[in-house]
Amino acid sequence: MRYLGVFFLIILVGCGAIDPKTQPTYFSGTIVNPTSNYVTLHREEALIDTAYLDQNGRFSMRLEGLEEGLYHFDHPPEYNYVYLQKGDSIHIRINTVSFDESLVFSGRGSELNNFILEMFLTNERESYSIEKNYVLDPEPFHQLIETIRADKLTMLSDLQREVTLSERAVSMVAANIDYNLYVHKEKYPFFHENSPQVKDFPAAFFDYRKNIERNNRDLSHFKPYFQFMKFHLGNMAYEACTDQCGIIPTPEKPLHFNLHKLNIIDSLVEDRLLKDQLMRQLALQYWVKSQDTEARITQFYQVFAPYLKENRYAEELNDVYQSIISLQPDRDVLPLPIVDHQGKLTNLRKLTEDRKVVIYFWSTKYEGMLYRIQQKVAELQKKWPEYQFIGISPDQDAVHWSATIQEYDMQPQLQYRSINPEDLQNRLIWDNAFKSVVLENGKIVNGFANLQTSFQNK
Repeated sequence: MRYLGVFFLIILVGCGAIDPKTQPTYFSGTIVNPTSNYVTLHREEALIDTAYLDQNGRFSMRLEGLEEGLYHFDHPPEYNYVYLQKGDSIHIRINTVSFDESLVFSGRGSELNNFILEMFLTNERESYSIEKNYVLDPEPFHQLIETIRADKLTMLSDLQREVTLSERAVSMVAANIDYNLYVHKEKYPFFHENSPQVKDFPAAFFDYRKNIERNNRDLSHFKPYFQFMKFHLGNMAYEACTDQCGIIPTPEKPLHFNLHKLNIIDSLVEDRLLKDQLMRQLALQYWVKSQDTEARITQFYQVFAPYLKENRYAEELNDVYQSIISLQPDRDVLPLPIVDHQGKLTNLRKLTEDRKVVIYFWSTKYEGMLYRIQQKVAELQKKWPEYQFIGISPDQDAVHWSATIQEYDMQPQLQYRSINPEDLQNRLIWDNAFKSVVLENGKIVNGFANLQTSFQNK
């Protein structure tokens, strides 16, 4: 069996060996039970390379002039990280049935990547355990986090004695350890927000904040760092709000807090990419999840608009804002084109005229959720007989779609397919499996309903 990736390359020139750092970088792998026919490699948001799987699920990439750093590889719908340096020759093996847990690295550069992977899996396992310890008082909780951190840094030191690591690689791994743990210190105060017993924190509790890198471009797309930054800047905004305004932010009044957070991001984060990402996440979270009034949503947009001029996500965010406004109560539902089970074309506005309707969504791509969705719809249809529950699917394969309707014993006359799936998802903000839209006579009643939580008061 011959692999395109070269794991051990020794070429002697004169009296010395060629420096691996002058050689190309190879990234290859074997995918067991593939879920798509390709693998892509990305640096930040840039696509570096695409490799297609052969009949045995193997792929290979030869990369010239590669910049050292953290990359992510995608095999839709999953992804993970790989740290690459010039001259590396890394081979991965994955079984998609258990994507992260089955991932193994081999070849030159694999020791570092297996260590990063082990830290990732350990963090997933221990996160729940740490959260259970939020009940501790501040001092013992602080000691718990510092003990775990010391143990992991010792493991990193052991790795450094075994393998030569660049300063940049060591910095990245140490940051991974720190931010995965310190995010718990950022969450901890909110667990005790209403507890009179926890008011003062040990002097050292927040010492790590003195060394936070709020502009680390290398980590801008690394999930643990981004998650930490979200909570940390949220805490900064919370403290600014209570100190400067004398009020405690509440979920019932999210606008005030989110304007503080917008200002905090702008003032503390200088790296353009990270700032754009954090502002994007803030706006989407507020617009989509808060279900605030149209007036307040518009007020936030007016303050946010000047920042959009330089934001790389400006087009997306403007589109989301317009979609959010179109889903406000008493608005006419958009005339999005759909087809029925007989292939006849209609649109959402015409379909919902002169009746009460709950629109819900499903897809043959996620059949694991479809049974649960249909169970819930059947339950709600009995509870709310005055409403018709109409399913809309983004599926473009009409034959498979029709077969799924029959298989799950749905009523064909209440099932429709979207002509433009991307437009459907974006305009109706289909952001979770149980998303629904309540309509009466073609007008929005609740554009952000949820099959599981919005129909309980009857």
